[in-house]
Amino acid sequence: AFIQDKNYFTQQFILNAGLRFDNKNRANGNNVSALSPRVALIYFPNEKFSTKLSYSRAFVDAPYYTRHNTSNGARGSEDLMPEYMNAIQLDFMGKIKSWHLDYDVNIFYNHLTDIVVNNPSTDPSTPKYINSGSLKVAGAEAEIGFRIPSFRIDANMTYLRPLEAEGYYYNDHQIYSIPAFTTNLTCSKRLLNSGKHLLWLAAGLK
Repeated sequence: AFIQDKNYFTQQFILNAGLRFDNKNRANGNNVSALSPRVALIYFPNEKFSTKLSYSRAFVDAPYYTRHNTSNGARGSEDLMPEYMNAIQLDFMGKIKSWHLDYDVNIFYNHLTDIVVNNPSTDPSTPKYINSGSLKVAGAEAEIGFRIPSFRIDANMTYLRPLEAEGYYYNDHQIYSIPAFTTNLTCSKRLLNSGKHLLWLAAGLK
């Protein structure tokens, strides 16, 4: 079930709030339920710029594979609980029409709990996956796009910095196997525009 309301304090200030309820009956008879609130305060002075401050709580249930696998190398656990994330975001979006540019800058703080990780135990009879600890991360993501009718460029850069972790793969402000910086670039060129048919050629770089 999901309910949402949008309130215009003025034409420039908007409050958007919602609440979602999930209830799941697992095959083994266990019941899992969660409330996921979200609220955003939006400032929209004109079509060229807007900013948004938001909070949300979300969850994802542990996959069926990690709960019911019976092999010794990847034994699951039916008692695994969902993973949760509380997120706070500050978003700046806008357009520079004279340069054909769109931009979106997002600053975020995420607190993840009950993360499903590999069990460090070497006993093959114990579950391979467990809910363990928490992770707090902060970061920023910037997107910029250049668009004219026959050509497009989209670029993205993300910086991620873990602040604190418990029972998770983390050392010296870096999450194992996850780079602190990620970037990508996509270019698209329209080759054909014939009636209802369009042909684009795209190339990407990561």
